[in-house]
Amino acid sequence: MLSTTISVASTLPNLGDPSATVLSQSQEHKLGFKFMNAVRKQMPILDDPISDEFITTLGLRLASNSSDSSRHYKFFIVKAGGINAFAGPDGNIGVNSGLILSSRDESELAAVMAHEIAHVSQRHLARMMADMKQSQYTSIGLILASVLAGVAGGGGDVVGAGLATASASNVQNMLDFTRAHETEADAIGIISLAKSGFNPYAMPSFFEQMQKLTVSFSNKDIPEFLRTHPLTSNRISQAKNRAAQYPKKTYSNSVTYQLVKQRIRVLTNANTRQVLAFYKDKVKAQPSNSSLRYGYSLALYKHRQYKLAQQELKPLLTHDPDQVIYTLLKANIQVAEHEPSLKTLKSAYALHPDYPPLQLRYADQLLFAKQYMKAKTILRKALTESPRNPALYKLIAKTDFLMGNKRQAHLNNAKAYYLLGDLQSAKIQHLQSIDKKTFKKK
Repeated sequence: MLSTTISVASTLPNLGDPSATVLSQSQEHKLGFKFMNAVRKQMPILDDPISDEFITTLGLRLASNSSDSSRHYKFFIVKAGGINAFAGPDGNIGVNSGLILSSRDESELAAVMAHEIAHVSQRHLARMMADMKQSQYTSIGLILASVLAGVAGGGGDVVGAGLATASASNVQNMLDFTRAHETEADAIGIISLAKSGFNPYAMPSFFEQMQKLTVSFSNKDIPEFLRTHPLTSNRISQAKNRAAQYPKKTYSNSVTYQLVKQRIRVLTNANTRQVLAFYKDKVKAQPSNSSLRYGYSLALYKHRQYKLAQQELKPLLTHDPDQVIYTLLKANIQVAEHEPSLKTLKSAYALHPDYPPLQLRYADQLLFAKQYMKAKTILRKALTESPRNPALYKLIAKTDFLMGNKRQAHLNNAKAYYLLGDLQSAKIQHLQSIDKKTFKKK
């Protein structure tokens, strides 16, 4: 592996590193908050703990094998049908639901994410800014504004967002620079992909699939990925050559990938009847496909057909009783049917105490049962394992409020908003945590 890494690294463009003099880590951190605040205001973020856990686990697995594994990365899913992903400042990486649904296997999804992680680890945003500064293009403030406007407004890649306001004399220089970024992100991404146990050939394979789509679409309908990540035959050829340095072998999809893919299909489609018809036909054609049956059960649950949802879920639980995603759906159906769910969740928690979606659901039902201290114990333990999970802080805040500790509830809500990049709401919650006597003393 070491010789392969050295061989691939030797073919990368030498971009230098003037980035630290233009955008410090502290500045990028502040920009990251502004970026996420803008994203949350202008993009529909999927709020689903199971999907969040999957995309975060996959992202961190890849990031741990990147050239900057010490950085805090944040992964999130945007409810958008376009086939795209984007890397923002300070390790914020968004993945469109359309990309997940269109991926033919887990390695293809991982390939695109590895590419975006490489944009972050190689500090391409800062390098683009450094290049613009050296060409005396404009002020850093305007560059940052164009980045935020470009990404939050249209869901593109930040390294190319500044092109929108560039003068004609600098456009070609900037295009050359971002092409170099794409080449480097491909190369670094393939290394991370292979080291993480995914198929390195998935990257050129995905590129070829995207290139084929250009034949089927008009210019205005071209997939977002092609607009923000321009493909050329040379780029695909380079990706193939890099992947060829790794031995070919068989790769399999994780069960979680297969289930979450169906989950996202259900949760992002507002036409429930259409989704039900889709799964009814699919399950009839492939009765032994567990992921499709899970999708059908989830769609029935979403359509409030709880008895039918239970019927579809039952054979899945019989075949794999320890699958936590099945168990969570069972518990949700029980809650909807006003049946006790704590026994189901307690048994699952004994098997999967470190699974965040289960921690959240179990604690929430404990709160409903007024078992406040038990809920808080579970959440505090969860927080030691996932200290940057805003959903945990929100539920801890709810626990504090129910226990009568309103000041601590506001403080934990402030932490949740801070982690979400919503500094304004975080400040409001922090002020509300200060009692009236404190205001009078000031």
